[in-house]
Amino acid sequence: MSNRGKPFQFSRDTFVHLLQELKRADYRFLSFGDALDSGGRHNGKSCLLRHDVDVSMDFAVDMAQLESEAGVRATYFVMLRSPLYNLMSRHAGQRLAQLISLGHHIGLHFDASFPFARGKDLERELVFELDVLSELVGGNVSAFSFHQPSDEAIRMRLALPGVINTYHPDQLSGYKYISDSNRVWRELDPYDLIASGIPYIHLLLHPIWWMCPNENVYDCWDQAINRNFESAQAQ
Repeated sequence: MSNRGKPFQFSRDTFVHLLQELKRADYRFLSFGDALDSGGRHNGKSCLLRHDVDVSMDFAVDMAQLESEAGVRATYFVMLRSPLYNLMSRHAGQRLAQLISLGHHIGLHFDASFPFARGKDLERELVFELDVLSELVGGNVSAFSFHQPSDEAIRMRLALPGVINTYHPDQLSGYKYISDSNRVWRELDPYDLIASGIPYIHLLLHPIWWMCPNENVYDCWDQAINRNFESAQAQ
């Protein structure tokens, strides 16, 4: 299942196998709050398993259920300003409650282009969205990730008390970060990373790429949008 010699297979089965391999390699799955409290250092191997929910709360719950069955807790970063789902809707609200009931952590997936485009203060808008999401989940949200971050947003190094910025170079400096953006591993794939024995992993996996059975990424987008439309019709 490694990239070496053959294409990486994105599927539910591969995802479950990857979780098993991480557990076999003795990685502990931490929340971003755990990393913040410890300064990023733990005895033994640690994995910050992160899911940015860009497209579909349905795919997010599909993934969360597989993790729960494997005894794994991850952090799901959800958007308040997604163009594709409305976190305030009954359907998405139910899905958010399911993520929490399955034992997973919730973070904010923050679209910095929104305040930038409107001349608003970025930090003030971030605090506002963190407060709203904390109200929705019934507890403090202690981490945020930028959605399609610009260099400008990353260079600001936003740091709020008690909150992890997943793109802050100092807060998670000891963790090796990789992402499955558009089903492309830009450096190592997760199996290569596990084999390397690196002790601290920050692994970003988007639910759409693993929960969608279609090989073509555009077909996955179509499937997610259709599911969103069906849930909106049902409501």
